[in-house]
Amino acid sequence: MKKSFNLIKMLFLGISILFVTQCKKESLAPDDSSELSSKVSNRAATISGGTFDFVATSPCSEDIKVKGTYQFVATDVSSTGGKVSFHMHLNAHGTGIGSKSGAKYKWADNWNQFFNYSLVNGQLHESAKFYTRMIGTGDAPEIKIILDFFLVLNANGDLVNKNGNFSIDCN
Repeated sequence: MKKSFNLIKMLFLGISILFVTQCKKESLAPDDSSELSSKVSNRAATISGGTFDFVATSPCSEDIKVKGTYQFVATDVSSTGGKVSFHMHLNAHGTGIGSKSGAKYKWADNWNQFFNYSLVNGQLHESAKFYTRMIGTGDAPEIKIILDFFLVLNANGDLVNKNGNFSIDCN
């Protein structure tokens, strides 16, 4: 279980770093002088997608060879009031085959991560929810992995609030 959790964390961290460092920003602010453009100094979005093909280590059964497609959306907003927010969202869908049994699976991922930072008081809020589901056919188990957390850091970098849950359900 710990191996799977670490794999999930490393995978998401790698994806996060890749997209944060590779994002090309295009302005999404309205052309007119609306209320939104007076409060938002910069707004950008990056949308990308592709395919995946890898072997997932299952916490409930055998290794599963999965392949499918994903879509990734990253948005960031900087306000004139000194606040910055960043949101990452990943949707992935595919199929899988058990490495020993040949059982068939349907794969679905839904990941959301939010960062809110104030340039005025230095406070950082981060929250995330990662949901992965493998639906097995026949005798193959249904696997659900859910991770969510909420963190607040003050201007000194001290953790002042935290909450988190991690669960694996094998039916």
